[in-house]
Amino acid sequence: MPQVQCLSCLSVSEVPSVSATTWDCACGGSYYFRRCAGCGMVSQVRTMQRRGQPWDCPWCREANTGFVPRNDPATATVADFSAALIDHGFSG
Repeated sequence: MPQVQCLSCLSVSEVPSVSATTWDCACGGSYYFRRCAGCGMVSQVRTMQRRGQPWDCPWCREANTGFVPRNDPATATVADFSAALIDHGFSG
C-alpha cells in the first residue's frame, strides 16, 4: 500500500487504494491530490480549499487557478503522486 505524509501532523499513513484522489489522516487533515499546471508535479491540496481559489504548488511555487473539488482537470491519484516523487528522485 502506498504511504503519504500528512502536512498537518507529519505522520505517515497508508492509503488503501492507489486510485484514490483524496485521503484523510487520523489527525483530521484531509487532502486532494492535484497536478501542477506549471511543473507537472502532483501535490496535496487541503480539502478546505475553496472553489476557484488558487493553490500554490509546493514544488515550483506557481499559483494554480481554477480549483474545484469535483471534476477538476488537475485531479491526480495516489499512484500519480508516488510516481512523480520517484521520477524526481525521492525514494518511495
